[in-house]
Amino acid sequence: MAYEEKIKLIVDNSIRNIEAGQDVIGYTFKVRLYTYRGTWLSCIERMALTLDGAPVDMDQVVFRLNGKRFLVNQLKELFTEYWYILDKAEVIVLKDRGLTPGQHALGLDMSIRIPYSGYFGSYHCQDAAETKVFTMDGRCGND
Repeated sequence: MAYEEKIKLIVDNSIRNIEAGQDVIGYTFKVRLYTYRGTWLSCIERMALTLDGAPVDMDQVVFRLNGKRFLVNQLKELFTEYWYILDKAEVIVLKDRGLTPGQHALGLDMSIRIPYSGYFGSYHCQDAAETKVFTMDGRCGND
């Protein structure tokens, strides 16, 4: 029998709407690194989000780490930005009116290239995915 561990990518109680003045302009949540050691952001091979089963437009997603903000399509070039194993990244999704009150399912699918595994031009990638079902309560919400 194979051992299978459920990987928790999305940090509990981190999903919130983002307010700008009187408007809700999106939502945010924190992500933990799921590999056993830190990695360069350029090693993130894939990052995809779904909300309530529908794909999220990744052009509307910002990845925040080390006090800096990056577009997801910039990650592959960030070979000097390091994600330490204990640090939590913040994912910011721009979405008019954010998340409405009620139950939602937020899915995150990632693949990280293991940089020291590249023998003869082939690298190992470690994949992980999680769908977190949560309830937004009111304007800012919580999970």
